Amino acid sequence: MEVICLNPHPSFCNSYLLIKDGDCLLFDPGYNQNGYLEGSIASRKLKLCGIFITHGHFDHFAGLKDWKNVDSAPIFMPKGDIEYLSDTKLNASYLFGQSMKLDNIHPYPIEDEDEIKVGPFLVKAISTPYHTKDGCCYYVEEAHALFSGDSLFDLSIGRDDLPGAVPSKMRESLSKFTTLPRETKLYPGHGPSSNIGAQLDHNPYLKFTN
Repeated sequence: MEVICLNPHPSFCNSYLLIKDGDCLLFDPGYNQNGYLEGSIASRKLKLCGIFITHGHFDHFAGLKDWKNVDSAPIFMPKGDIEYLSDTKLNASYLFGQSMKLDNIHPYPIEDEDEIKVGPFLVKAISTPYHTKDGCCYYVEEAHALFSGDSLFDLSIGRDDLPGAVPSKMRESLSKFTTLPRETKLYPGHGPSSNIGAQLDHNPYLKFTN
């Protein structure tokens, strides 16, 4: 399997393509101006099997607003964050002077430890609320990959002071990363990629787990 990071705009999140034998998944469809994400998939002659949203902040789903064939692949999102799609305060778009509401998509609700089989891929949801009410990470064991959204960054974590955040759940959520193999590749919502071992050794927010 191959992972490609797509992010030409610093105000949006990292979007990732997970590719296997001509099929792909898209994680966090952020920047999609002029059909950037759709074009990236088409230019590689890939079949899109599914779209996974890690949490409800607008920069992680804005690319679906003008997606031409938004119903062409199933969309998955943490159950408790689906309400963020239509609430500009919860999805934080108001902070940027925007009013981002998405009423044209109807994601399949995801809960902790759900295993989603789509195309040749098996994706496991790991619930990591605190940055948002019900944010999650997606683990693909075959690819040794974790798509962590804003729950875990390289040497940092997501903020916990936005509307809808649940700071009291931070410690419990971060502790879940200790159950993953150290060689698991980390693909965060912002910043560079890394691996779980490096985070357990050097990320100051995970020191309590050692």
